[in-house]
Amino acid sequence: MRKICWLYLLIIPIILHAQQVDSIRVNFESDLDWQQVLEKAKIENKHIFVDCYTTWCAPCRKMEAEVYSTDQVANYLNNNFISVKFQMDKTDKDNNNIKSHYKDVEYLSKQYTITGYPTFLFFSSDGKLVHQDLGYKSVPDFLILTKNASDPKRQYYTQVEEYKAGKKNYADMVELAIASRQNGNYEIAKKIAHDYKKNVIDTLSDNALLTRMNLVLFDNFYTLFFEEGTNGRLFKLFLNRGAEVDRIINKPDFSDFFISKMIEKEEIDDKIYKDGQPVKEEPRWKDMSRSITKKYGEKYAVSLVPMAKVQFYKRTKKWSEFAKLFESRIKEFPPRENSTVFSKSVGHPSANLGDAWVLNDFCWDLFRLCDDKNVLKKALVWTDIAIKLEFDPSLYLTFYDTKANLLYKMGRVNEAVQLEEKTIAIAIKRNLLAEFLIDEFKKSLDKMRKGEPTWRS
Repeated sequence: MRKICWLYLLIIPIILHAQQVDSIRVNFESDLDWQQVLEKAKIENKHIFVDCYTTWCAPCRKMEAEVYSTDQVANYLNNNFISVKFQMDKTDKDNNNIKSHYKDVEYLSKQYTITGYPTFLFFSSDGKLVHQDLGYKSVPDFLILTKNASDPKRQYYTQVEEYKAGKKNYADMVELAIASRQNGNYEIAKKIAHDYKKNVIDTLSDNALLTRMNLVLFDNFYTLFFEEGTNGRLFKLFLNRGAEVDRIINKPDFSDFFISKMIEKEEIDDKIYKDGQPVKEEPRWKDMSRSITKKYGEKYAVSLVPMAKVQFYKRTKKWSEFAKLFESRIKEFPPRENSTVFSKSVGHPSANLGDAWVLNDFCWDLFRLCDDKNVLKKALVWTDIAIKLEFDPSLYLTFYDTKANLLYKMGRVNEAVQLEEKTIAIAIKRNLLAEFLIDEFKKSLDKMRKGEPTWRS
């Protein structure tokens, strides 16, 4: 026992020393306002790195825990950048330091396009925005990002300025188009993407066209594919060489997605929607099904027509027809954990978020828009399925909120109030939801207690 104790005494200093060595962190200038940051960067001739985050952003917290805490990142940023973090949302818990930056945050929000969090902004030493990116990055990817931000040949905004000036580097154009889209510069993104398709892709043979880079472009700019229609070269290429396309981009069913969407547009959507609005008469579903089967095979008719029906009956608020069809989809394609099969079968635009999320989203729409008690009763059952499938607590708490609101709309007030109270209590105790969501839940709870509608009448 004594030997073990002596061993611990020998090891402890080593552990403490290791902790001290590993304690290097990014030096974020928390006491400087934006103007002072600009002045400091100019004096020290350093670029500026700005991390725009929010209190509710999980990837933001992950950056703090896994990336900024590493020696590699801390050393590189501290040696080459003036670094600053700005909290982009406001909460009741904000300290004086956070509040002192409210004006800076307002300025950055108005001056620069921020489409999500975390957003990373990089400025030259004279305060000019030169690079931007979005979302969680691993340590290696973040280091590449920071090095690109220091390199005029790789800086996003420098490349855009050169493109606008007529200096076109087609080798980097796909990456530039995608970066523009990600950074919220949609018009220039579309322009670059179309430029690349016209001057590069359209000049290639079918074999030369099938590269990962070109397919990634279509993955980010669907309209490039859809503009050609079913008579176009791309549709025929994807239809006839789909397996090869999927293998090159390493995405199962990639080609089938584009084929299905193109068939859906021409064979169904163009017939059931006029100027973006549903037609008043009942669509001729059987005729559409026969036409699709004849041209492209039964596979597409069987999958696309029921999917279109679900969305059409939802748009037209024919809830009885919707519920019957939706229930048949659930029976044929049972929602499962970590699955998107059901989600795709009902044509949800965010199917990749998973069956549980999509099921809850439909139930939330039924709560908001439907007054048919029989349909709402079914929605309660569907919400329970979603709750059982979802393993992310921050998501299933929002599913609880959906269920509470459905209960309330059906007149089961006590049950609704109890569930909403439980949801709020868990969210606060375990710090699982953003404050603005909890505030929305509290508003709903207050309306339930007062007997007021929690939905738009």
